[in-house]
Amino acid sequence: GKRFHRRVYVDTTRKSLVVQGANGPKFFPFASMKEVDIETRTTKEGRVETLVICAIEKRGRIVKELHLSFPDQARANTFVNCVTLFSLALRSGGGGK
Repeated sequence: GKRFHRRVYVDTTRKSLVVQGANGPKFFPFASMKEVDIETRTTKEGRVETLVICAIEKRGRIVKELHLSFPDQARANTFVNCVTLFSLALRSGGGGK
C-alpha cells in the first residue's frame, strides 16, 4: 500500500479518532474499534518501525483496518493505551458527561 504523512487527532465531541487527509478529515469512532494491535517490523530500508493496527467494526463485522506507523515503541504504546481506553469506555456504554 501507499504511505502518507497525516495528522491524527481526537475529536472529543464526536468521540472519534480523526485522520486529516488530502480530501478532508476522516472520522473513526472509538466505539467501533474492535481490536487495537501493535507489532514491530523492519522496513526494506532497514529501519525498525512500530505499526498500530485498529480494526474498525460495523454491524458485528470488521470492515476496515487502520494502519498507523510510529517511529518508536514508546509513542506507539502510549497511543495504543489511549485508544484502547477510549474504545473500551465507549463500547461499554459508560462515561456520562
